[in-house]
Formats: sequence, structure tokens, C-alpha cells
Amino acid sequence: MSRRSDIETVEAAYRALTAGDLHGLLDLIHPDVRVYHAAKDAPWGGAYDGIEEFKEFLGRVAAAMDSTLEMDAVFEAGERVVGVGRAHGTLRANGASFDAREVNVWHVRDGKILTFEVYLDAPVLLAALAKQP
Repeated sequence: MSRRSDIETVEAAYRALTAGDLHGLLDLIHPDVRVYHAAKDAPWGGAYDGIEEFKEFLGRVAAAMDSTLEMDAVFEAGERVVGVGRAHGTLRANGASFDAREVNVWHVRDGKILTFEVYLDAPVLLAALAKQP
């Protein structure tokens, strides 16, 4: 059986995220995973290390918003895989909607996701978070 490519691993992760398939996503995650969300002022921003903190990150995002991630392109960039697209949705706390450009940088090792970095148009997201209900 051939090993899946790094792009195939990342594309499978996007499918699992879109479908809300936590078990399928966790099957793709390296035990030493590190997640970094660059919007540090967001309730889920910052760094998360290991599987338990990865699940905490996902839980914080899911609790805060109903969102969709639509990637326009996924490509190899040296030892990384990059996804470029948009995140849009509605915040649960105040009902504000958002539509922000997003870039994800993934590092895959031995068919498992070792790092997942999220960079998005933070001012768009933070403005939506600041709206009064």
C-alpha cells in the first residue's frame, strides 16, 4: 500500500473539518501536533501543543462560531503544504457574520499532520467579535 502524499493528507484534513468528522481528522494528526492561530486576540488564538490541546482548539472554535472554510488552492511549498481561501460564518455570541481571507500552513511528517498554522485577515474577524449583540 502506498503512502499518501502530503497534499492528500491535508486535503483529507480539510474534508474531515468540513464534514465535522473529528475521528477522521484525529486519524491524520501526529501525537506531537502543534496548532498556531495567529489571531491571538480571538478566544481560540495562540498556540496549542499535542492531541488534547488540538481538541481544545477545535472545541473553542466550534463553540464560538458556525463557519465554513473554502480553500481556493492547496499546493506544496518546499516541506510545507499551503492552503489559501476564505473563512466565513456567524459568531455565536453576537450573531455577527464575517468573511475573511485565510492561509493555512501545514507540515506533514510520515503521513501525519505535525503542524497546522492559521493566518487570516484578523481585523475582519476581530471587528466581528467586537460587535454588540
